Amino acid sequence: MSKLVYSEEYLDTGAPQYLLHIPAAEPAPVLLFVHGGPGFSQSFLGYWLKKWWKEMVTLVFWDQRGCGKSLAASAKPVTYPITVDDVKRDMKAVVDHLKQRYNTQKIVVMGHSWGSVLGSLYALEHPEDLLLYIGVGQAIEMHENERRAWEALRENILEAGNTKDLAALPAFESIEYLPHLDEPQPNLEAFMRLRYKYRMLVKLGPSEILLFMRNPAFRFSDFSFFKKSVERLRWGLIDYLRVFDLQACGHTYQVPIAYLLGADDTQVSTSLAVEYFEQIQAPRKLLRVIPNAKHNTMYDAPQPFTDALREALDLIE
Repeated sequence: MSKLVYSEEYLDTGAPQYLLHIPAAEPAPVLLFVHGGPGFSQSFLGYWLKKWWKEMVTLVFWDQRGCGKSLAASAKPVTYPITVDDVKRDMKAVVDHLKQRYNTQKIVVMGHSWGSVLGSLYALEHPEDLLLYIGVGQAIEMHENERRAWEALRENILEAGNTKDLAALPAFESIEYLPHLDEPQPNLEAFMRLRYKYRMLVKLGPSEILLFMRNPAFRFSDFSFFKKSVERLRWGLIDYLRVFDLQACGHTYQVPIAYLLGADDTQVSTSLAVEYFEQIQAPRKLLRVIPNAKHNTMYDAPQPFTDALREALDLIE
């Protein structure tokens, strides 16, 4: 791949918002990538994704409030709590800024995992700003999501024949998602530990670190801000996510909708996303379930995902 052409900037919305721009050589839709977590910036993937997506879009990565380079840019320790309303206001400011910078009336939003919550809400509340919404690792309703994850985990344990892990798996009804009050939640912790053990949750590993190091927009000193967002700042967002229900927000969209999902995603339920998608009413819509891909669908199966992205962009009039 030739040398990456990119630019960086910070937008002030009351807290710094880091934006990484990777432009297309020719006119192309502006695609804002809204990362997951909450608090897990994915702008370090920009260099690698550009290799696959080439000139299909002008890529813009946004590090949300309190994480990644947005956290690194804070002049003093961040002490304010972060709420979903804070992040939604930030996102609106970012989208408005991109429309002005690129002299366009509408952009594409791609939401991944937690970012799919923000992206879906934005598509419902601000359709005038969007050419297309793309959901990846699309979150729908977290209680049902976790129930299906528990069932999949139990099946994996049974298949492995691990009686010790089966005994350690708490009953789903005993798992409490309490607000973050520094109280121990042993059943929840056991559930999460087993999900990591059976590779049902995404974990930052050597391959992701290598991608970070190869991205010319980042220095090694930036890495700590990507690995560790300030935990207590995310509590309100995590509590919001745990009770989130996209079903209750409705099924009628005024913009085209595409879901590009990993067939083997057990972190966010693909089956639940497919069920919701089938109820969506939108001007145009596209569903692609990508084989041999988990939660980081674009990374697990880059060529099939690129092909599906090209199909999704065709939904734009």
